[in-house]
Amino acid sequence: FLKESPCIHKKVFNTQIYKQTCNNNFLATVDKIDEEQHLEADRTHTTICCGYNKWDECSKKLITKECGNAAFDIYSDFVGEAFGTLTKMICPAKFFAVKKSSCKDVLPKDDVIAKGKL
Repeated sequence: FLKESPCIHKKVFNTQIYKQTCNNNFLATVDKIDEEQHLEADRTHTTICCGYNKWDECSKKLITKECGNAAFDIYSDFVGEAFGTLTKMICPAKFFAVKKSSCKDVLPKDDVIAKGKL
């Protein structure tokens, strides 16, 4: 991880494109949940999982593009270790795929600006 992390940090995490796409989209998803008048557990679960998977997909795409497959593999392992299998158990990508209609119905549009600091 230490070998690949400088590239990931410099060429991905510190860039405006990462902050404005990956991070903004996830924060806008959280904002959407916060703004819900009547929270429903299933809808909230779907929204947060779709938002997480969209962030994860976006992050991995940029890491692979900027730093290569080895960096992507290291990053995936790191995220997997940091979150354990929690994200795979609670938000499996095959059930909460960004392109599925269930995600399209709950995710904010890409041009929505999050309220939080990027």
